[in-house]
Amino acid sequence: MFAYLGPQPAPLLPRFDGFVAGGTIRMLGRAELPVNWLQVMENSLDPIHTEWLHGHHYEFLKEQEGIKVAISAHHVKIDFREFEFGITKHRLLEGHSEDGDDWRIGHPVVFPNMLAVGNGDEKSRYFSFQIRVPMDDENTLHLWYNAYVPPEGVSVPQRLLDKVHTYDVPFKDDKGEFIVDNVDGQDMMAWITQGAIADRTLENLGASDKGIATYRRVLRREIKKMQQGQDPIGIVRDAARNACIDLPNEKKKHHNSDGFASFMLRTHAKYSPIAQDLVNVFENPRLREATEAALEAQHG
Repeated sequence: MFAYLGPQPAPLLPRFDGFVAGGTIRMLGRAELPVNWLQVMENSLDPIHTEWLHGHHYEFLKEQEGIKVAISAHHVKIDFREFEFGITKHRLLEGHSEDGDDWRIGHPVVFPNMLAVGNGDEKSRYFSFQIRVPMDDENTLHLWYNAYVPPEGVSVPQRLLDKVHTYDVPFKDDKGEFIVDNVDGQDMMAWITQGAIADRTLENLGASDKGIATYRRVLRREIKKMQQGQDPIGIVRDAARNACIDLPNEKKKHHNSDGFASFMLRTHAKYSPIAQDLVNVFENPRLREATEAALEAQHG
């Protein structure tokens, strides 16, 4: 997942919070995508896509099944701020306060190729990273790494703590159709249907593309620094600083508002071999029966 390709002396491997947190339940999903890594990253700098791709589009799909859901939320404004390890993303949703974590704190794109979207609430704390590893110009290894901190007082089976639980995340079904019943499947559909390398000469960036423009500007700036023999942002050489690097993250994130299991089952995590175990750890007994039925239906 990580390699250093520059001149000596080599920097330290950054010890980001979710990679070194003790006592966590860890899992790693993977998919090989037939696209350039950069268009995957640029999607992460477009918060508005969640309103449409994961909101209105999902609502439309459920309506075809005769099910009415309302999960889309209008973005009033968005912002992007540079920090030590990349760019933080901020959104203000309609009906929300500027004092809320989504706007005040945000979550980071860790330069140059990771997105960190977790949950800082101590009652359901987890770290979530999406890591985009270039295989070549037209193929990307996409990794989803999650580390869940068990709630205080909950007994966790040792088998859940002993290893990183791995699994594949599919993006097409047996008929060759894109799987779009989950957040990550919707993202992969959007990335892949742009073609192996998106033709950016056809773009007409607007106000909602501020994050993409910011990322491209930072990327070009940091490439120039490297060409001049300087370290780019995010390089760690101080061992004391590297003991544990806490990344900014929302404690009350909007997408977690409908409960742990509900959101988890709408993401790549539903393919994890320990999905039901996580529900048992984080949800109270009253909800487990309904969640088990939902998992059974989704897995056939």
